[in-house]
Amino acid sequence: MTIRIMSSNIWGNCPGNRPIANRDDLLAGVFKKYAPWTIGLQECSPKSRQEDNNIISLCGPEYFEWDPSPKDANNFTPILYHHRLRVEDGGWFLFDGPNDWNSKSVTWGLFSLENIRFIHINLHYFWEHTRQGEQAREQNSSQLFAFIQKLPYRQTPIILTGDFNCEEYTQPLQMLLSYGFTLASDTAAQKICSHHVYPEFNEKKQIYHSGSLFHPTRTAEDSIDHIFLQNAVCKRFITIQDQEALDASDHCPIYADIKI
Repeated sequence: MTIRIMSSNIWGNCPGNRPIANRDDLLAGVFKKYAPWTIGLQECSPKSRQEDNNIISLCGPEYFEWDPSPKDANNFTPILYHHRLRVEDGGWFLFDGPNDWNSKSVTWGLFSLENIRFIHINLHYFWEHTRQGEQAREQNSSQLFAFIQKLPYRQTPIILTGDFNCEEYTQPLQMLLSYGFTLASDTAAQKICSHHVYPEFNEKKQIYHSGSLFHPTRTAEDSIDHIFLQNAVCKRFITIQDQEALDASDHCPIYADIKI
């Protein structure tokens, strides 16, 4: 069986003077077009959740939100799952160490459909590009693996999605590879950097537009959005380049078609 798993940083942590405007509508259309089984979101901030028609409501009725965080917390990393799936288990926790707005967290769920079962772990690593930031991301990887080792589902396929805020050749991600995970993008026909320039906001029309993959200082190896697998095989990895996706965030959604 092949399942499709997606990851998308929705740019919910945008500056206070920047509205969400049409960005959620654009992303919801992209999600429904590519129809993944589950979607790991990052930057699902209070600002983004307070929209009258936010990304979560716009994805209904096809998708439900999995948010097992405490009621007094804002979960920046929820998972959307197709309505046909069942949630058997799951949880949420914050990463230790530096954590801006408590936005760096992990949401996980054990999802099933008939005899198919898989674990989706969605996350966001610390962002700062300093030695302290690198150490924080190494701590993120260590904490994540310690958690995974305690899961009672040893042979169940595990998919990690997220904005890792670091490239595949850096120590935090090399740690994941050493823990037995594989990088889905290794199967890509063409690797593309998913992190790109911000879309422009048209004050008169109150819409975002002109998002572009172009960035003079980034190459494919500079991507910071990743999907990792364990007990599963990636058949196809795609960085979505639709204009609607480029106009919605500074991160392209990515997805993997995974054989489990």
